[in-house]
Amino acid sequence: MSTNPIKQAAQITKAYAEDREGLTRKECKGAGFSDAQCYTLVQALGTGAEGNITADEQKKLEEFRFAKDFIKNLAGDDGNKALQSRVKWLANQFNRKTFLTVCWRNCDAWERERHIRKLAEIGPAAAPAIPALIAALKDEDWDVRSSAARALGNIGPAAASAVPSLIAALKDENRNVWDKAVDALGNIGPAAVPALIAALKDKDSDVRSSAARALGQIGPAAASAVPSLIAALKDKNSNVRYFAAGALGNIGPAAASAVPSLIAALKDKDLDVCRSAAWSLGDIGDPHAIPPLEKMIRKDPNPYCRQAAQEAFDKLMEKFR
Repeated sequence: MSTNPIKQAAQITKAYAEDREGLTRKECKGAGFSDAQCYTLVQALGTGAEGNITADEQKKLEEFRFAKDFIKNLAGDDGNKALQSRVKWLANQFNRKTFLTVCWRNCDAWERERHIRKLAEIGPAAAPAIPALIAALKDEDWDVRSSAARALGNIGPAAASAVPSLIAALKDENRNVWDKAVDALGNIGPAAVPALIAALKDKDSDVRSSAARALGQIGPAAASAVPSLIAALKDKNSNVRYFAAGALGNIGPAAASAVPSLIAALKDKDLDVCRSAAWSLGDIGDPHAIPPLEKMIRKDPNPYCRQAAQEAFDKLMEKFR
């Protein structure tokens, strides 16, 4: 085996970007394993994501001088050992800071992005790579940062430790990055709510609107944000008001205290805010919204607002018929 474990890990991680299912003979050879070790390792893992390593396979690996902790990492516990081994290798096998430095130095931006995109495809099983993905949110290349945010979002609630970094990413100069950060915060769920509530007061309107949007993606589990979202309905920025209104509707009946403020928002000068408020009144399902919606259907000069009011009115009438 190679005498430089950091370089070896970087090489295998780089190869991971080309084929995330299984370890190939070419891959093992390129990482510095001997012919006999390559053969034994591929035999044990196969060329795809197979079941757990058997006792016989573990014995063979030991005979060819693979370290016991390495074998344990390869074994996995959910019938996806080859895939798991790579993720664990990335995150746990070596000192993270040193590993990232070497790996990033050996890959150009395109390779780094491709590698992280593969982690995004793994989803929750990529949780061991969270520290590496958090670090990648500060990469000089926006494509890498965007893919890192997407990967964290695909991991879901287990990526709660990434919330502060994702909140910071809402201020990224590239729209693709903060767009993926919004989705990631929404996928992480309840653990992100306190930070998103705080972000509703950020001086940057893009951050405020992004926070409201993410809270809307979280839905009912973001009920604690209702008072802050009600306040956001009076934000000077129309995008913030629009996403705040939508978030209240996604929270649903738990946002009943927002009904008076949403009724007031039916008169917002911005047509998108007006429509969002109408739809949310229908989603919250409070009968107090029926008279103002009915009035809006009859008197609002804008046909799109009247249509939104009609849809919300119909939903309420079906519920209380």
